[in-house]
Amino acid sequence: GNRTRARHVERTYSTKFDNPNIIRVLLSKDHEEPKLREELYKIVHEVPRFRCPQPPYTDYSLSVSIAEARNLPAVNLGGGGSDPYCSVTVEGELYRTRTLWNDLEPFWAETFECRVMNPKTAVCQCTVWDEERVLMDQIIGAVQIPTRSLPFDGTSQEKWYSLAPVASFVSGEIQVALIRRDLGEEQGLRIIVLQARNLPSKDLNGLSDPYVKIRLGKNKFRSKVAKATLNPVWQEIFDCDFVDPSQNVVISIYDWDRFSKDDFIGEVKISCAALFSKQNKLRPVDCKWHTIRPDSAKKKTTTASKETKDGKAKGEVRLRVRLAEDIILKPSDYSELTSVLLHHSTDIMPIFVQVIPAADMDLLARTLLRFFTNYGKEVELMNALCDEEVRHCNVDTLFRGNSLFSRLVDNYMKLIGMDYLHNTLTPFVEEAYALKKSCEMDPTKFSKGDSDPEKNKALLLQFVRMAFNAVFNTLAKIPPKLRLVLSHVRSVIMAKFPDAAEAHYISVSCFFFLRFIVPSILGPSLFGFTRERPSPIPERALTLTAKTLQNLANLCEFGEKEPYMKPMNQFIRDHIPRMKEFLEKLCDISEE
Repeated sequence: GNRTRARHVERTYSTKFDNPNIIRVLLSKDHEEPKLREELYKIVHEVPRFRCPQPPYTDYSLSVSIAEARNLPAVNLGGGGSDPYCSVTVEGELYRTRTLWNDLEPFWAETFECRVMNPKTAVCQCTVWDEERVLMDQIIGAVQIPTRSLPFDGTSQEKWYSLAPVASFVSGEIQVALIRRDLGEEQGLRIIVLQARNLPSKDLNGLSDPYVKIRLGKNKFRSKVAKATLNPVWQEIFDCDFVDPSQNVVISIYDWDRFSKDDFIGEVKISCAALFSKQNKLRPVDCKWHTIRPDSAKKKTTTASKETKDGKAKGEVRLRVRLAEDIILKPSDYSELTSVLLHHSTDIMPIFVQVIPAADMDLLARTLLRFFTNYGKEVELMNALCDEEVRHCNVDTLFRGNSLFSRLVDNYMKLIGMDYLHNTLTPFVEEAYALKKSCEMDPTKFSKGDSDPEKNKALLLQFVRMAFNAVFNTLAKIPPKLRLVLSHVRSVIMAKFPDAAEAHYISVSCFFFLRFIVPSILGPSLFGFTRERPSPIPERALTLTAKTLQNLANLCEFGEKEPYMKPMNQFIRDHIPRMKEFLEKLCDISEE
């Protein structure tokens, strides 16, 4: 959290655009280039000391949920499929989903929370890529959503978006200063390209390498390349002699590429007529932000190396986007609400559940968890909600839905259990990512060289035992407060269903294993083990390991639904007693 906040603060102040000191320097009488460069550099690159804004102030956040895609084109070499993933860029911050191999109808179901500095200018760009092993990843298509088009009341907007070629996207602004220069009988012009903001993403890393080309009559200039940024600072000065006031300054922005044609980002046209008019003798400087627009002269296209071969993006992606505007008040303004939540939480929670939409239930859970954790009351809150939920359920529906209590426990395990999870499963994940041999159990998915069921079973058992022992041998390292919550779950279930012999085991394992351990094995990158996505063989090994541990946690064997997994039933039968013993010890903890 602190690292994320530090990056956010650095991004906020290192891209502080609107600085009145720029105008002051440009209006000064001394326009000598070295001194001007030095003064402008100090202003634009200055990072002021961070000061937390004083309440009341407004804070903006953007939630982007990438659900799925459909009708994607097959762009793999040789045809036959695609390996899609999705990247999200918001104000220079990059987020990425996992890769789904050989899937034209991918289902990601991943959510990213983004801070937004300026909702009037920010643009959310979601790009669908095809991952390549050897060559450069290809762009399938993308979607741009300006945050100003979203409701500011926190309402979620969910729909299917058609993917468009990235070459068609134009966004952002560029700050340019024009200074009139009197050269005796002739007129000259000094062009200072200061910076740009909110440029579209054109590269694989979710960023761009922008530079500008300037054209004024016969004068042509080119700036340096600003590497890996959507908010470039150039700070370059170009002088033109003998300017015709009727001509426009044309500034074109490009994304530099090493191995392919540079991508066109957009352009601006600035009239010089007002600057050189006879009425404008007192203000020889024009310094403004200009909206970047498409090139009206000719249509630009990206090369086939970066986009699909026919240059046409296909398919759709389903997104749910929510822009929240939070008014932060003084701490004293929250005193009455704080008192009600802390002393009457049992009465208040059912009201929350009734009035909060189901789509925002996870946000409610995270907010309540942060609040009660701040006061050390989170265990007390979850225990009260557990009692309420068990009171209205039967043994067949125990914690099967996404209730407020279930979501609270989900978020709490991630909040206090991530260090334990990484210390426990990192060796297993590293071993799985290095796997070269297949442990496939499904005959319909066998490939050449890995169709020996016994060898595959032996290799899978090796990985299942490794994950099983890693968890079972680190019981003492599980956070005590998490064990307190699970212990309360077990005691409540035993009191409500005394005749259900295994209900208290399954109720505990459905949280610790099915909502924490198993998902981290299925998607290591989602739990911070690595930023890389596994290749098909390791990914399949992780999936089969997770399936086996899930059935073991449910105390049940594989049946006709997945007959190819039946060879693992002997392992499950042998380890059910150990699983029950582990769950007993997990919940055996005192309040102290």
